Amino acid sequence: MHNNKKKNNITSVSVSQIGKGVIKTLIYSDLFKYPLELQEIRQRSEVSQVDKGLISQELRQMVNGNLVYRFNGYYSTLNMPEIVDRRAMGNKKAIKYLRLARWISSVLCFFPFIRGIFLSGSISKNYIDKESDIDFFIITTPGRMWVVKAVFVLFKKVVLFNSHKYLCLNYFVTTDTLKIDEKNIYTATEMVTLIPMFGSDVYLKMMEDNSWVKNYYPNFSVAGTANIAQSKPGLIKRSIELLLSGYPVSRLDDWLMTVFLRRARKRNLDKMTEDQFKIAFKTSKNVSKYHEKNYQKQIRELFSKKIEEFEQMHNLTLR
Repeated sequence: MHNNKKKNNITSVSVSQIGKGVIKTLIYSDLFKYPLELQEIRQRSEVSQVDKGLISQELRQMVNGNLVYRFNGYYSTLNMPEIVDRRAMGNKKAIKYLRLARWISSVLCFFPFIRGIFLSGSISKNYIDKESDIDFFIITTPGRMWVVKAVFVLFKKVVLFNSHKYLCLNYFVTTDTLKIDEKNIYTATEMVTLIPMFGSDVYLKMMEDNSWVKNYYPNFSVAGTANIAQSKPGLIKRSIELLLSGYPVSRLDDWLMTVFLRRARKRNLDKMTEDQFKIAFKTSKNVSKYHEKNYQKQIRELFSKKIEEFEQMHNLTLR
């Protein structure tokens, strides 16, 4: 299947559509120096319903053609054996952090107006290192999102000694805004790797409303929710929410939104354009997304660059 040729010091290799999907899957994971096992490659491949045997055959041929490297059952486009040990250490550390994340979630779920708590970021990919935070994706009732965010920030400052590492509050949405506007490889990856901690019904609804992720991950299956509590509040929580249902709290929510937005502008507008700020700090009554380094843009641009570099190096087309 593969014909190795040398032309201007560039290896020219013929690759099937399945192989191209595998390579792109590995390139994206290699952005994070995270090698993948065979089953993970199948789950993340852009080619739907591909048998593991076919992928294994493709990988074997690509390893022989020096397109892909294999280290102890893990695959990567990087010839860096050390990333296997790096992954193992990160996976091991993630187990400890996941226990802490479950405890924090078990506390936060009792707060009024909370309808969903999901883990995102590196911990949702089963990896933690010294740079990692525990990222939370929070779902609230409409009209109370900014009140909840302010209370959570206070909780972080008082209970967790203002540690971003153990409670990173980068993404909030309300139950009537579960559809994600940005539809790309980065947001699709974040969606399919979410780990529900609370609000199994809201999680399933969110996956249904964002079925577009199948365009990027056709083999994706929703996480198991059998042991995850649903979002329906108990008597005490309902009573507190009823007490806080009036107009003054609605006004407070509006005011808090302007405070958070003003603070973000003051800290970041000198580092980016207005358009970049609107993407990195999406702020509305129903959405709060804060990523100071505009990480999504960086990853998407780097992914395109690495694909182009790989194509040039091996004289093939992946797109």
